[in-house]
Amino acid sequence: MKLRHITAKGLVILTSLFALSVPVAQAALYQGEVELTYTSSLPSGFVITITDALFPAGHGIFTSCQADGGDLQLFQGATRLPLELVTYDQGAESLLLFTRLTSSLATGEKLTLQCGSDAGVLAQPGVTETYGRNAVWQDYAFVTHDLVTDSTGNHSITNTGGATQNGPHALKARGFAATFGAGTTDKSVTSYTSNAAVRTIQSFVYMHGYGGGSLGRWYDKGNPNDQVFVRPGIEHGLGYERFFSNALADWRQLDTPSTPQTDTWELVHLAHDATSDANEPIFYHNGTANTWEYEKPFSGTLLDNSTALTWGNRNSDNARVWDGMLAEARIRESILDAVWVAAEYTNFTTPTSFVSATAFAVVNTDFTVPTLSAIDVSGITGTTATLSWTTDEDASTQVVYGLTAVYDLATAEVDTAPRVTSHQHTLTGLATCTTYHYAVVSKDAPGNTATSSDGTFTTTDCPVPTPTPAPSSGGGGGASTLPWCSGPQAPGWDSNILGGGCTAAPQPDAEQTTVTPALPQPPEPEAPVTVAPLNQETPAATPVVAHVTPTNPVPAPEYTPTQTPTDAPTTLLAVATQEVTSSQPDEPVMRSLLHTILSFFKRWYQSAIVVYLPS
Repeated sequence: MKLRHITAKGLVILTSLFALSVPVAQAALYQGEVELTYTSSLPSGFVITITDALFPAGHGIFTSCQADGGDLQLFQGATRLPLELVTYDQGAESLLLFTRLTSSLATGEKLTLQCGSDAGVLAQPGVTETYGRNAVWQDYAFVTHDLVTDSTGNHSITNTGGATQNGPHALKARGFAATFGAGTTDKSVTSYTSNAAVRTIQSFVYMHGYGGGSLGRWYDKGNPNDQVFVRPGIEHGLGYERFFSNALADWRQLDTPSTPQTDTWELVHLAHDATSDANEPIFYHNGTANTWEYEKPFSGTLLDNSTALTWGNRNSDNARVWDGMLAEARIRESILDAVWVAAEYTNFTTPTSFVSATAFAVVNTDFTVPTLSAIDVSGITGTTATLSWTTDEDASTQVVYGLTAVYDLATAEVDTAPRVTSHQHTLTGLATCTTYHYAVVSKDAPGNTATSSDGTFTTTDCPVPTPTPAPSSGGGGGASTLPWCSGPQAPGWDSNILGGGCTAAPQPDAEQTTVTPALPQPPEPEAPVTVAPLNQETPAATPVVAHVTPTNPVPAPEYTPTQTPTDAPTTLLAVATQEVTSSQPDEPVMRSLLHTILSFFKRWYQSAIVVYLPS
């Protein structure tokens, strides 16, 4: 037999039984991997930071992967995780990437970082794709590593004043205000305008001094006040103000357990649930919660504030410029607990105590896809079909199929232990008389997958068509019986014209003959028979009246069914206008003749006809 295949260019060709199929592209395989084992449990949704600090010089993660890191992927068990790759430099051996856990991670559980593809040059997923950047930060309203780009994809950032620069933080993050606040207009304005009552704000800060007015702003939301200042090395080093309907609430940190320091990167985290007066804000300094020295109590509703959030200065007058740098700024509209905040700080600052990494292990050197051949479809019935093929190496067996080449159905992958070179699978439960598309699939032990091009087969048991008798032409001669008439039907009657449902009688094979009906003479005149058009939109012709008289019978002219259509109306008019007599009229014959006349009027003038017959 021959199989029907569709080529990549959409041309339909027939390939012989033993022609080789064309494998389609498969998912990339990986040459090697690194296992990352975490020392404490982490919750679902936790964003993990992976940096080059985990890998010693010469580690395979910088020698075996694609030069731009486009082939890097992360897995939690068999689940692929979204990834944002911020920095990957093989020459400098620098790495910074973020990933989000899709389920909780138990103590001692591993993540797997893979690279080394067989599929040529790869690229990281697009920022909006399933495993791309935005998916990492789906729980956040705003995230920026460098105060240049919002990694959530939600907001824009506009920097003014001092230029951004590379900061000294271990993350290799870029900070803001390279001139340490020497320019009073230095600030980073975002398009984030939410005034959510529940909010967490966090970033790394690098302070060089007190800043403008000795109260350099970490962030500011304009007027009414919604702002935080950070002052290094002194009591009340952290201050937070937020404006409510009846008061400007003011909280200041106690001088314990720590105060911010100058010329070093520190993590500042503010969490506040302002939906209740009883909820005070919590300041975390380097992962540890601080208490407050005093506060101005507040009550009432939080005032609406649509002003864009600004980092590094006061929004309204530039009078509180931040003296230092900022990096890794994040905002989310929910509260994180103390364990989460402490884990983030440890992950950022001392990653080797947070996670251990193995050496790069080569796990696959076979990137050769099995070759498929001898693809055959046999044993086709109304509900089954058997597919068979061979491979040039041990591989598994699977068939994908459906009513189109989309293949919405698939069999289970079998022959995996051991794998085989001779493959066969019978599809069952198919629909009768139906064309199916299919492809055969085989995968070797390393995971190289071969998929055939599209083929088709059609199941059997198609229904046998029932012949439909041709309608009667009405001109074959002989007589037929009208079920509502008592006499024979005149030759040439077409029962389809007036829809009478009459069935023509069997016709003899003799030549057509001319029939002249005998019209007996009636004893007395009968009422006239009037034939008139029913459609009044067409001007009516003079009615044709057939008079039946008791004397001087005149034979009707012959009517030949085979005469030409142009002559038919004239002949019929001649028949209709003859005066005939009979002492005993034969009513059935009269009815047959009149219905023959009416059928031809219906055929040639396409008008409905009203017939008045004797009662």
